[in-house]
Amino acid sequence: MLKKSRVKLLKHEIIPFPTTAVKKNLLVSYVRISGIGVKGGPQHQESTKNHSKDCINTAANCVKLNVEGV
Repeated sequence: MLKKSRVKLLKHEIIPFPTTAVKKNLLVSYVRISGIGVKGGPQHQESTKNHSKDCINTAANCVKLNVEGV
């Protein structure tokens, strides 16, 4: 659990991901927690076998975003 006073939202963005079957987006928040920059957000995957390629592409984009850093 984090104290609200220790977390500062720097910015947020919605990254369109139109190639998924259900047209989902990647939601990304950039925050500073006790002076440390962190980037993150929820990732919802299409969980059926028919959408496994979408799932892999979405996960790869999330990893790429996190490697780039804040």
